[in-house]
Amino acid sequence: SSGINAEYGGSPASVIRLSEAERASASENTYVPKLPLPKECISYIDAAFTMNGIMYLMANTKLWRYDVNTVNLLDSESSRISDVFSLWSYETKAAFTVGDYVYLMSDVTMHVYRSRMGMFMLSKVTTISEGLAPKKKTVEIDHVEAAFTLRDDRGSLVTTLVTTVGKFHQVTWKNTRGKVASVDTRTDMEAITGKELASGEFKAAVEYERHFKRTGLTTMEVFKFDRRWVWSIVPFDSTRETDPFLEVAKLFSLEKQWCALN
Repeated sequence: SSGINAEYGGSPASVIRLSEAERASASENTYVPKLPLPKECISYIDAAFTMNGIMYLMANTKLWRYDVNTVNLLDSESSRISDVFSLWSYETKAAFTVGDYVYLMSDVTMHVYRSRMGMFMLSKVTTISEGLAPKKKTVEIDHVEAAFTLRDDRGSLVTTLVTTVGKFHQVTWKNTRGKVASVDTRTDMEAITGKELASGEFKAAVEYERHFKRTGLTTMEVFKFDRRWVWSIVPFDSTRETDPFLEVAKLFSLEKQWCALN
């Protein structure tokens, strides 16, 4: 079964959801954090990933599941992220999958979960830079805003990590069990979409198989979430002049949870 047992590994309702920068600031200034409450509405998607035919969207403290082929909601209510992912009490910045593993990323921290029997079981707690470094090498990866995993021309799995500081990293995997072959860092951000990127793009990303009913063809594309809008792009392909797009709230049936659009 690919469903989620929401009672597995649940965290207390009083989990403090601060970013690591806020945690450091609180420590330095003896600031006593208030108990955070989930936002009444959301204005953008924080992270997304696919696993076993299900697409997951994450925003603030909530998670929604969709059929990856129809984009229909699978549940009548959202789940708490901390109920689905044990010990995850951070601000979610990005997520991606490799094989049976889901990688959740905050500012610095990364948790790795293995999908087994419809549940996500915590496999590893590390930092982004340490967890994605090839053996006997060091890498510096920060400010990750979005991530997606696709196969390259040679058939290797490659995870693209889009940052907010004018560069992106490409992690090539040796296998689907967490072994990294190499990490390449690039600054030609426009190469990802084949077009110039504007500020505020790539709040989240997730790969999916797009089906064309008229021709019967399929292509691997990526949903690129830009706050209000979600675009379907073919990464690293400059031949398509325009990419289809739609409002996030409409495509993913989130009108009731969505804030006033900006």
